Amino acid sequence: MASQRFWTRGETIMHRQVAHSDGNVVGWPHVVVEDGAERSVLYQPEGAPFLIWNLDEQRFLPQFSVRMYALRIVYPHRPYFVSLWFEGETGIPPWWQPHFGGDYAGRFRGWKVDLCSPHRRTEIGFDTSDDVLDYIIRPDYSWYIKDDEDLTGFTAAGVYTEEEAARIREACRGVMPLIEARESPFDAEWTGWLPEPDLALGTLPSDWQHYPGADIHTTTLTTSAASSVAPTMPGESLSLRGQGRVSRTRRPTADPLHGWEVA
Repeated sequence: MASQRFWTRGETIMHRQVAHSDGNVVGWPHVVVEDGAERSVLYQPEGAPFLIWNLDEQRFLPQFSVRMYALRIVYPHRPYFVSLWFEGETGIPPWWQPHFGGDYAGRFRGWKVDLCSPHRRTEIGFDTSDDVLDYIIRPDYSWYIKDDEDLTGFTAAGVYTEEEAARIREACRGVMPLIEARESPFDAEWTGWLPEPDLALGTLPSDWQHYPGADIHTTTLTTSAASSVAPTMPGESLSLRGQGRVSRTRRPTADPLHGWEVA
């Protein structure tokens, strides 16, 4: 169910990754910092829950909580979103150390770019699906691409077609000019940002794991609005259907680089 409403500062919304091959729906609650036609800036507080609903068993998996805190910048038509990670009160968790450890001034620890389907608005937040590849960019602008070998493996296994994998890599290359030019969001606009008292996580949208959303087809290629009749052709990625159920899909699972740990 698509929504065109812009969120107001301080609202709590749900950012969902809805196309995982393990049959899970992943929910990240965020607080809205700003929202508009060109971009949305979302705040994920340290200690926020990282929620996983398993479709087959119809239950929540063990809850995780976020280490560090993050700003997520979502663009309505781009095949990626950008997270800015900041050191919180609990320090940098071990899995972040190889990527964002180091002696940097202030709390900012770097950018992470997640390749994904273009985000779709719902009545409770945003829906997207993961496309495996990530950029890691440190505060000194050293960078690398993460998980290219996984994309190669998924393609060999038939999870992605060769055409899909090529388009995902093309979308990945499209980010590089922004990084090299240090253009937004890879500039200093948000690197000194600190959480403000009015941006506290509120009540989560009720029954968020069942809420109708967007059917996302072939990730970076196209998206379409939710429908009671979802396509089932090989190679397609489906998310929430019109009846409010999420279909089992072929996308890879989340990984610890999103910054969570068991609560």
